[in-house]
Amino acid sequence: MTDRSGMKTPQPIFLILVGVLAWWVPGLGHLVIGKGRRAAIIFFSILFAVLIGLWIGSLAVIDSKAPWYWAQLLCSPMMAMVGHISVGGVSIESFGRAREIGQIYTGVAGMLNLLCVVNAVYLAHCKSGVEGEK
Repeated sequence: MTDRSGMKTPQPIFLILVGVLAWWVPGLGHLVIGKGRRAAIIFFSILFAVLIGLWIGSLAVIDSKAPWYWAQLLCSPMMAMVGHISVGGVSIESFGRAREIGQIYTGVAGMLNLLCVVNAVYLAHCKSGVEGEK
């Protein structure tokens, strides 16, 4: 497809693919569109926030009955698997401030990933990105 200026615009299926990949693995959408450095920064920063949240509050912070669960799912669908492990066969308990802080860290990581997904789709649509970045 071409727009009015004669530039090629990406297919909608490609934009959806970039968005889904960026949601499944933080930073993967940026890697697909050729922004490797930005992808690494996104991956490690979101991974760091999730691991700190899980370290502070244990695996039990991913709870499908908690209000932060939907924000945590924005990080990756893998969070649902972690939540299933914490509720399923393994009995893990977490209470008090440690649980709350862990939920906040993992929830904020999910919301940050949502911003990164939107950014990846936008950059894929514009095909420009930041000048001078590889």
